[in-house]
Amino acid sequence: MELEGYNILKKAHEGGVSIIYQATNKKGKEVAIKMLKPQFKHRRDVYLDFWREGEILSRLYHPYIVKIYELRRMPLMVLEWVEGRNLKNILMRERIVVSENFFSLAWKIGEAINYLHTHGILHNDIKPENIMISHKGEIKLVDFGLATKKKWFLWKRKAKGTPMYVAPEVLSKGKFSEHSDVFSYGVLLYEMITKRVPYEGESIAELLRKKNNNKTRVPPPSFYNPRVPPALDALILSAIHREPKKRPHISQLLLDLGRIAWGKVDRTIEWRES
Repeated sequence: MELEGYNILKKAHEGGVSIIYQATNKKGKEVAIKMLKPQFKHRRDVYLDFWREGEILSRLYHPYIVKIYELRRMPLMVLEWVEGRNLKNILMRERIVVSENFFSLAWKIGEAINYLHTHGILHNDIKPENIMISHKGEIKLVDFGLATKKKWFLWKRKAKGTPMYVAPEVLSKGKFSEHSDVFSYGVLLYEMITKRVPYEGESIAELLRKKNNNKTRVPPPSFYNPRVPPALDALILSAIHREPKKRPHISQLLLDLGRIAWGKVDRTIEWRES
């Protein structure tokens, strides 16, 4: 495949409506090229979602968020290439040990979310698959295909995303907010130290019943991982509270996480390619 200004090396990933290619620019720097699949180029709704993703990324600059270099109306995006694995692939092999990488990972992911919220953006699809960890231990939050601006808080949108990580108010009413990002972040933290998600179900309806049922009691992470301290149990359970307004702001979660971590948030994340 040829593309002006870039040398396409190989297809790196294929999603529902787009394909990501590994490529190099004229200077030989590796980049990722994200393109809509041909069958979706004339779907106005899909095109606009893709374009919105590129515009949102163009406004962001943070060390833990994937960078965008170019947005073309074809449409395509030229993005930072991250050589590594996503967090889901890592979790399939090992649990993130609380005393080692957990606090650094949790802090950096939370920092990225806090930056988004501060700049009026909701990610709306926080999950392990969308956290890339490079071979150098760098964290990148990726895939802004469902991201929205804060002014769209009250829009009723069809719930998208992976149901296990989606907040109950999004599943039932399509109400996205900072609170729903916090819920997804809490589920992510829960999974990182237990290798389980707090709510499981065969269908969205079953998940929704469990998430909205006052009698459903989520075991604290320490039930599955005795090394989790009580304060961390409380922090994670508060993030996945079924009532949106009872979840703490992401900045408060980061403050509490820092208190629990005792200086471990700046650790370099280390993992070996198996």
